[in-house]
Amino acid sequence: MKAREIEEKIINKILPRIERKLVPKITKRIVDEINKEEYPPEMQFKKSFIRKVKAAQKRIREGKGRTYTYDEFKRKFLKAKR
Repeated sequence: MKAREIEEKIINKILPRIERKLVPKITKRIVDEINKEEYPPEMQFKKSFIRKVKAAQKRIREGKGRTYTYDEFKRKFLKAKR
């Protein structure tokens, strides 16, 4: 058996183990980075917004709801950047 064939057998044997351990970690890091970029920090939300979200969750459970465009949401619920 050639050295190359032995290397390939070893790689084929350990690669699935490496993938099982690394793929979830890499995926989590990617999702975390996306969340950092996409969502404003929690401290940026007004307390009144948090109360309104809880009230909205209650209305949604009751079958009622309301929607906002992105710009409406920013104007109504986010603090201005200083």
